[in-house]
Amino acid sequence: MAILKSLTIQNFKAISDPVRIDFKPITLLFGPNSAGKSTIIQALHYVREIFVNHNLDPHRVNVHGEQVDLGGFKAIVHNHDLTLPINLELDLELGEEKLPNYIQDEEILDQVTECARIYLDCLQRVRRVSVGISVRWAVDLARPYTASYRVSLEGEFFCEISEWNPTLLPELLHEKLSAGSAGSRAALQAPKYLNFLRVNFRHSSFLASDTTKPSNLLTEIAELLFEDPWEWHSNGESPEQGHGTLIFTSHGALPDWDNPPYLMGDLKDIDTTGLGDPDSYRLPQGLAELFNRGIAGPGKLACSILGGLRYLGPLRAIPPRLLEQSGATQQVIAPSGLGTWEELFSADKRILGEINTWLSGAEKLNSGYTIDVKRYKELDEGLLAAIENGRIKEVKDFEGTLRNLPARSRLTLHKVPSGMELSIQDVGTGISQVLPVIITSLLSRDQLVAIEQPELHIHPALQVTLADMFIAQAMRSNVFFILETHSEHLMLRLLRRIRETSENEVDRGAHRR
Repeated sequence: MAILKSLTIQNFKAISDPVRIDFKPITLLFGPNSAGKSTIIQALHYVREIFVNHNLDPHRVNVHGEQVDLGGFKAIVHNHDLTLPINLELDLELGEEKLPNYIQDEEILDQVTECARIYLDCLQRVRRVSVGISVRWAVDLARPYTASYRVSLEGEFFCEISEWNPTLLPELLHEKLSAGSAGSRAALQAPKYLNFLRVNFRHSSFLASDTTKPSNLLTEIAELLFEDPWEWHSNGESPEQGHGTLIFTSHGALPDWDNPPYLMGDLKDIDTTGLGDPDSYRLPQGLAELFNRGIAGPGKLACSILGGLRYLGPLRAIPPRLLEQSGATQQVIAPSGLGTWEELFSADKRILGEINTWLSGAEKLNSGYTIDVKRYKELDEGLLAAIENGRIKEVKDFEGTLRNLPARSRLTLHKVPSGMELSIQDVGTGISQVLPVIITSLLSRDQLVAIEQPELHIHPALQVTLADMFIAQAMRSNVFFILETHSEHLMLRLLRRIRETSENEVDRGAHRR
């Protein structure tokens, strides 16, 4: 699966110059107050909101019933300076995963002939991509817009889509209409957004090693695509021949991940005379698929990773005394931790067993408590009275009635070893704070998990054991933890495990158990 390797942030809150954060299976954000630890996690929230919801101006974002308050673009741009762009860049490592396909019809894909397939195969071999976005403020419209969306493949620039500043668009179109160019006539039918697309057709990934194959196809296509004289860079300057083209879309520069429209129309109208037999190239299917994979594909992968982000805030809410299943789905982001309790109602016995092992095990947290899901039926008073008075025969189809009674579930704590049943309200605050951390960690699979202050209100002995739990889950379930912490105990335990492993003092698989 694709994993997030780094995030580069510029002009976001206190961060002015570009700052690159490299992510490892466990990444610690450790430092004094107001050092910017939470800013990094907030930047993750912002880039998630952009990629998943196409929302450039998030204020109080409602995610699965709980709030993440970002305050909008004006609040998060550096020094509240609306002349600055917020720049964010994600580096992804694909592993065995490939860039998404956009040709859904397998028969059409089968018809893509060898020439176009060469370049599709080149994209299939890409293993490292970067996706960058730049968000600016449109003063007259009082809203942010995506100034640019950039993609690099294998560390080399591939493409950039720049949205013309919507504040200047009416003036720009008036100027071009007055000039009477062919492009201006197209502008009469243009949707809301006007974008400039620049593609590196000489990208090294597309250099065919076999000289018998058409290694110059992309260059020839570029010359055909970009003959329209009505072309410019986003700063108003004319582009070099073969380096960019104007495209009209019903949205901004940020692609629609599932249905990218880039160049689909252009490719269908290309005169293929200069390329020989058009049937040997299948331009509409093959090259449209190439552009969509190369342009939107990396962003779609980033969207998938960010969409699975799990987050626990620095203060976990204490659940109510009677903690019953509400039926709500609060799975991806649950800042207060209440959503994590809800997830236990659908967890299987194996997961509950793992949670209890870490919670109460002698060599684990050894908290003295276990957690259980109690399931029961809700009896109507009339039926209960009939049972108590021995009038069961008066109830028609008694067994069927019992089966149809409303099913209920509630969470309970049990004291070890007595088994005494307790409410979360009846035990120390530390349990209510650490349980969401345990639940979130053990329920995560192939995900990015951000937790602020996992050590809150728990004893140092429990803090060091949490470090072992994070190690175990990172190794076993491919979870990437981002931990904002003040706990020296947690950090020292992680350093100790690194030393022990590197010096072969501990079995490398020991923390899997």
